[in-house]
Amino acid sequence: MPTTLSSTAPLDLGRDTLVHLADDLSTTPLSVDASFWEHIGAAKPELASGRILCVSDYADTWTWWEVHPDGDELVLLLSGGVDVLLESGSDSHSVALHPGQATIVPAGTWHRVVVRTACRMLFVTPTPARTQVRPHT
Repeated sequence: MPTTLSSTAPLDLGRDTLVHLADDLSTTPLSVDASFWEHIGAAKPELASGRILCVSDYADTWTWWEVHPDGDELVLLLSGGVDVLLESGSDSHSVALHPGQATIVPAGTWHRVVVRTACRMLFVTPTPARTQVRPHT
C-alpha cells in the first residue's frame, strides 16, 4: 500500500517514490515498495483514476513486454540510450530515443525497452494500473 508523502518536500523520484496525477488535477507523491510493482495489475483503490508518473533506472534490456489497455503511456528518456519496441497486431517497429526525447505508446500496444546505454526514464502511465505483462521469448 503506498504511503502519501509531503507534497512540498523535495522528491527523489525513483523506485520508491512516484506521483499520482489525479483526474481532479491534484498531485500526490506516494512512497511505494517492491510489492507495489510486483502487483501492479492488482486493484489499487488509491489509484482508481488519473495517471502515475515514475522514474526508473535500467542497466539491462527488459526481459518482459507490457501493455496498458486503459490509455496511452508517455515515455521520456532522461539519460542513456534506448530503443522502445512497439507491437500491435501485425505491426511492429522500434523507436530509438536519445536523452530529452519521448515517445507515446498507444493504448493496447505491447512494448519493451532495449537498453543501449544504462538509462534513466520517466513514465506517465494511465491508471487504473491494469498493466499486463508477458515474458520476452
